[in-house]
Amino acid sequence: MSPLGKPEPIRVVFIDDDPGLCQLVNILLSWEADIELVGVATTGTQAVEMVCSLEPDLVISDIRLPDISGVEVGNRVSEKCPGTRLVLISGHGAEDLHEELKMSVFTYVDKKLAFRDFPALIRKVMS
Repeated sequence: MSPLGKPEPIRVVFIDDDPGLCQLVNILLSWEADIELVGVATTGTQAVEMVCSLEPDLVISDIRLPDISGVEVGNRVSEKCPGTRLVLISGHGAEDLHEELKMSVFTYVDKKLAFRDFPALIRKVMS
């Protein structure tokens, strides 16, 4: 709770190598009083460092990143920041990562579905 008695906003880090999509997420979430985009990363390595320093409530990451996979980002974040929740998104499908995702603690959402109501997705994951 904030000093005024209001609930703290959900703190989110978004990870995707598409700068346009990162900008769209920034715009979408700027309208939400209960969600705060605290960081945006375009590589997995950058994301892990950012998450460890910012300690967000939720990390939303593309599966396919230029350096390490979103699954690996999630594994590293889970190890270093166990209280942070994770959502993996992909526009390419996750068929090739099915077993890896099945054994993990992540939520997977297709990008097309994730952006239909992005704030609602965040609230659902955090509830």
